Amino acid sequence: MSFRIMDGGVPVLVISDLEMLNDIFIKNFHCFHARKVVIIAVGLLYFSKPRRNMFVVNGLRWKRLRSISAPAFSTVRLKQEVIAQCTLYMLAGYETTSNALSYTIYELARHPEVQEKLRSEIMDNHTDENEKPSYESVQRMVYLDCVIRETLRLYPLASWVVSRKCMQTCTTGGITIEEGMYILVDVWSIHYNKDIWGPDADEFIPERFADDQMQSLHPFAWIPFGAGPRRCIGERFALLEMKLTLARLLRKYKVFLNDRTEVLFT
Repeated sequence: MSFRIMDGGVPVLVISDLEMLNDIFIKNFHCFHARKVVIIAVGLLYFSKPRRNMFVVNGLRWKRLRSISAPAFSTVRLKQEVIAQCTLYMLAGYETTSNALSYTIYELARHPEVQEKLRSEIMDNHTDENEKPSYESVQRMVYLDCVIRETLRLYPLASWVVSRKCMQTCTTGGITIEEGMYILVDVWSIHYNKDIWGPDADEFIPERFADDQMQSLHPFAWIPFGAGPRRCIGERFALLEMKLTLARLLRKYKVFLNDRTEVLFT
């Protein structure tokens, strides 16, 4: 599905068709290598020199900055330097990660059976009372990964930045996209699409991310971190940060709803 809107005086094409997204984010990336400029980013991300930050910079400068920064977020480097880099990375992704953790805790409180299953997995991987959750231990926790991914499906908190700018006119999905037009991905519609996720798409069911279920899933069905070459460079770190925090928290505590808890999105 796609439709056009006006963002002030700027035309924007909103897309939720997965094959069109694959064309835009992967196959025709050379036409869509720039992001839509987000107004809130002017103060937070542009700093004193506009368009120097990797999040908003385009063209050859983005390619150079990405190639310089990517090794710091690789799996191996995360394992070796997670403590050394955590201050910088937490500052860069504090709000989105902390909010995602809040929603995870909320869903675990709403679904005590999921919480108990997750706590059992955490306990099984930390039999020594003095052993703290580590990079190695959380990588073994399959259900923990499922819980986090399901939370990010229901609450794609950075969906407003999953966008592109057409840098040269091209045709995709039978639609001619003119140079200068912005593309905005309707992440929420994709993540709640019952044709993709089934009739229970509105429900919190971590098991849907089990390996046997994921094999038939379209690669663009779950995109809280975006997709393609400009996919969020901090994705691995954000997931690791959430896993370590939840493992340490749930190892010692249980979370419950109380009379003041508001049920969201009903």
